[in-house]
Amino acid sequence: MDNVIILGLGVSGKAALELALSRGIRVKAFDEKKSVELSEYTSRKQSPSVEIQLGDEINYSHKNCSLIVASPGIPDSSPLAKFAKSSGLPLISEIEFAAQISKKPLIAITGTNGKTTTTELTAHILNSIGLRASASGNTGFSLSEAVLNENLFDCHVVELSSFQLEKSPILQPSTATLLNISSDHMDRYASLSDYETAKFEIFRNMKTENSIINLSLLEKYKTYRAAQKKPLIFSIEKNELSDIFTDNGFIRIRNGSEIEKFTQFPLKNLQGEHNAENVMAAILLVKTFIGQDFFKDKEKIIAALQTFKLGRHRMEIVAEQDGITYVNDSKATNPDSTIAAINVFEKGKNILIILGGLDKEMGFKPLLEKKKSIKKAYLIGSCKEKLNNLLKNHIDCALFRDFEDAVNAACDEARPGDALLLSPSCASMDMFKNYQERGNKFIDLIKRRLSK
Repeated sequence: MDNVIILGLGVSGKAALELALSRGIRVKAFDEKKSVELSEYTSRKQSPSVEIQLGDEINYSHKNCSLIVASPGIPDSSPLAKFAKSSGLPLISEIEFAAQISKKPLIAITGTNGKTTTTELTAHILNSIGLRASASGNTGFSLSEAVLNENLFDCHVVELSSFQLEKSPILQPSTATLLNISSDHMDRYASLSDYETAKFEIFRNMKTENSIINLSLLEKYKTYRAAQKKPLIFSIEKNELSDIFTDNGFIRIRNGSEIEKFTQFPLKNLQGEHNAENVMAAILLVKTFIGQDFFKDKEKIIAALQTFKLGRHRMEIVAEQDGITYVNDSKATNPDSTIAAINVFEKGKNILIILGGLDKEMGFKPLLEKKKSIKKAYLIGSCKEKLNNLLKNHIDCALFRDFEDAVNAACDEARPGDALLLSPSCASMDMFKNYQERGNKFIDLIKRRLSK
């Protein structure tokens, strides 16, 4: 691996560049954007070992290069992706690139929803029992950055998107989980089946006994893997196939031939069925990774579950004032994640919800399951008309061109007992840089309103 091309200079692309240079690998890097920040970065980094080209006049040369490393956000229709395809060079993800360089074991997590929570929770548990674990991938901290600082870690817990898995052909985690699959990214896939296939790639090179799945995905797992051995299974309800499940306020786990109580659920900072699944998956990941010492560390693991806090923008309670709860769930970028939030905060018809954003051509029909809980929907973004056409005969809806106007209208109409919920079911890039910027804007608007 003497010379590589890096496509995209976002967080993961820059980290991959730094990792390559640290290993004596020469780099060409291309990015279609030409911002002030990227131009300044280019000026700092250009050297005999680094060639960076930006904008729409890139000389797409791959002479003397042996590999292309792609950032996950590059669409197949972009010039970068078309160049990669026509080059004939192997094309891998930043995750695959970093994993090939790493000398530490990798724990992998994917799914439509719950990936970040499960990744951060698994790393939190491992750190609590004395193992130094990084949490990386789509968490905002790239695997390349973790590998750059590998002397600080014993293992890497990695959140993986379907895009990354598609371009990680030899990735071999020590243990991995697929949490769930529902409609998402239909703007990038021809069908839900294609999306599912990408998700199941997480198990491509793994032993079945180290694979962890939701019981609801077992039949699909058998189809994709044709495996003789049963993977480890978690489920909300007790099932003879399940290795861990919830039952009467407890999470119970298989210990040899016995089933024993492990911990109470719900936990202080983790509530709802979706988080029960996240917790159970994390427990099985830790159990599979550390092996026979798992039950010796039971009390430390339970303590870690009690101290874990959800990250920003995931069902984050911004304020509770005058009987109204204000919730920032900006990370909810598909209907299933929005439904999970409503399940936590619903108390009759009390949800004022801000919905909409970038349309990923998903099916929003599942939102109608919660029509009896939604008092009013405030619709924004490029798919507000699509949402309105679906919801208007069942839910009181209002359409807004401006995000701030939608938030202020919801605040004006909120009454004691209501939950004002930003849980958009959509990506943010039509109005914001990312979901973090959207969530921070919501927080700022709410705090300004409540301070008057």
